[in-house]
Amino acid sequence: WRIGEATPAHLWLGLILSFLLFSLGNAISGSTFLALIHDRAAERQRGRAVGLVWTFLLIGFAFGGLFFGLLLPEGDGASALGYSADDLLKLFLAAAAAFSALWLASLLGEEGRIADVAALVRGDSEGGLRGDLSLVWQNPPLRHFLVYLAMSMAFAFLQDTVLEPFAGQVFDVEASQTNRYAAYWGTAAILSSFAVLTLMRYWSRATHRSMSLVGLVILAGAYVALSASALLTMETLIMPALLLLGLGLGAWNIGTLGLMMDMSPLGRAGTFLGFWSFCVTIARGVGVAGGGIIRDLALGAFGDFAASYGAVFVIGTLGILASAWSLRRVGDESFASGIAPGSRVAPMLSQAMD
Repeated sequence: WRIGEATPAHLWLGLILSFLLFSLGNAISGSTFLALIHDRAAERQRGRAVGLVWTFLLIGFAFGGLFFGLLLPEGDGASALGYSADDLLKLFLAAAAAFSALWLASLLGEEGRIADVAALVRGDSEGGLRGDLSLVWQNPPLRHFLVYLAMSMAFAFLQDTVLEPFAGQVFDVEASQTNRYAAYWGTAAILSSFAVLTLMRYWSRATHRSMSLVGLVILAGAYVALSASALLTMETLIMPALLLLGLGLGAWNIGTLGLMMDMSPLGRAGTFLGFWSFCVTIARGVGVAGGGIIRDLALGAFGDFAASYGAVFVIGTLGILASAWSLRRVGDESFASGIAPGSRVAPMLSQAMD
C-alpha cells in the first residue's frame, strides 16, 4: 500500500485488531502489575515502590522519544517527513524487540507463591467479585476513598484536552510552542515525584494521604492561575501554571497510588487494585471528555474563547477543592485496620498479617 492509494480492508482490520489487543493487554496487565508490586514489596514500602515505578515510567516516555528519534534517519529525502515507510517499519521492529527483551527480563523471578496469602484467598474465595465490591461500599473508609479517587482523577485531567488549544485560541501561541507544554509540566512532575519519595522516606508525617492533599492544593493553585490567565487574558501566568500543574500532579500521583495500595487487602490485591484501576480509567475518561464538553457549552453560551476556557478552569478549581475535602474523610489507616468489625474478612486479614 502506498500513500494516495485506497487503503485495503485488511489493513483497516489489522489496525482495529491491533488497537483492541493493545487495550485488552493494558486492561489485563494494569491491575495485575499493581498487584505484583503490592505482593512483592513490604507493607511500609508499597507506596514508595509504586511511586518509584510511576516516576520511572515518566522518565521512560522521555527516553522512548529519544530512542525513536535516534532510530529514524534524518533528511534522506525519501518523503516529505524525511523517512520512508520501510524506515518506520524497521523502527517498529527494533522497538518491539528491545521492549520485549526488557519485558522478559523484568519478569524473571518476580512472582513467588506465599503460603499464608494462598490460604487467605482459598478461605475467602466464596465471596467473589460481588463480595469485594459490596465490601467497598459497606466500609466507610473504602467508600470515601472511592469517591475521592473518582473526583480527583476526573478534575485533575479536566485540563488535558483544552490546555494547548487555550493558549492557541486565546493568545495566538503557535502549535510548535504549545506542543512543549507537556514537556514542561512533565519535567516538573518528575522532579516533584522524586522530592515526595525522598520526603516520605525521611519524614514520618509525609504519609500518602498528606502528600495527596499537598498535591491537590498545588493543583488548585494551578487551576486558579489558569483561570486568571483566561479571564484576565494574562499570558504570563501560563508558565507558572504549568509549573504548578506538574508539581501538583507529581505529589498527588505518588500519594494516591500509595493510597490505592493501602486500601487493598493482602491476598485480594488483584481484585481491589483492578477495581481501583477501573474507576481511575472511567473517571479520567470523564474528565478528559468533560473539559472539552464544558468548553464547547461555555463557548455557545458566552461566545468568547477566554470566557469558555475560564469556565473550564474555574470548574476544575472547585472540583479539586471538593476532592481535597473528600480526602479528609479518608484516614491514614490501611485497609486492614479500616475493616468494619463485623466483617468476616477482618479476622482472616489479621491472621495472615501476624
